[in-house]
Amino acid sequence: MYVGWVLVQLGIGLTTGSGWVLATLPAVGAGLHRDVVREERRLTRLFGDEYQRYSEKVGRYLPGR
Repeated sequence: MYVGWVLVQLGIGLTTGSGWVLATLPAVGAGLHRDVVREERRLTRLFGDEYQRYSEKVGRYLPGR
């Protein structure tokens, strides 16, 4: 999902030729990464070992490990 958001922004920037949209891409990626890490911490608190085992099997941003 998060990779999709970044790809949509990249696509919009390339399609419209907007340098501004492309220039903000690193900041958007950094912000999303921050949010993902926070969400993972929250899920670990809520679901404990079950979420930990799940997260070891799946990729953070792309399926698989």
